[in-house]
Amino acid sequence: MSKNQLAKSIIDNVGGIDNVSGLTHCATRLRFNLKDDSKANADDLKDLSKVVGVVNQGGQYQVIIGPDVKNVYKSITDDYSIGETKPVEDKEEKKSVVSKVLDTIVGIFVPIVPALTGAGMLKAVLTLLVLVGLVSSKSQTYQILNFMGDAAFYFLPVLIGNSAAKKFKVNQYVGMSIGAILIYPTFIQMVNQAQANHTGINLFGVPVTLATYSSSVIPIILAMWFMSYVEPFIDKHMPSAIKLFMT
Repeated sequence: MSKNQLAKSIIDNVGGIDNVSGLTHCATRLRFNLKDDSKANADDLKDLSKVVGVVNQGGQYQVIIGPDVKNVYKSITDDYSIGETKPVEDKEEKKSVVSKVLDTIVGIFVPIVPALTGAGMLKAVLTLLVLVGLVSSKSQTYQILNFMGDAAFYFLPVLIGNSAAKKFKVNQYVGMSIGAILIYPTFIQMVNQAQANHTGINLFGVPVTLATYSSSVIPIILAMWFMSYVEPFIDKHMPSAIKLFMT
């Protein structure tokens, strides 16, 4: 069975493309958000070649593929338009709070796992090279490889800004921009100076928390959650003539 045939069979057995409201993947699994889980046929899915198993948990219908999951995911997204339809509201209401939280966390972090894994592996290899004496910790080679490994973690607010914006269904580029604001060099310098001088920073008289947001997770997720309420409100009430420039 070719990858395209497998992709079609998987979509058919999760209830068809109209039953799919979202799709992501991790290292081994396709993670579907289905409008109606009862339309999926787990037994037929398990009978497909390359499908190792099926798990329905955390608000997601997971089809276990194995290491080849990335290629199967690409075949599906090449042949189908995924994520354009909205989830059925009744289903969302039936989910427990725990399921909603787990679904949100998975939806935010799964897309950025490859970047973090690659960065972590690079740091591990660099440490090994230093231990065996192939690279000096004072060399430019070490410095370059070190900041390459640090980059994904340092810019984590930007990465999460993108994936969280997608999960909360708001503008992903605005989400990335907000993440970038948190780690903008001028802001970091202001925070460092304020901490050193035991002073504060304020915006229109409102105190700004003196914190370094590089590698942070919670602030940008909360910002995107808040944005998921603000953006639709502004979009609804703003005149269409200026909407393009303001949203």
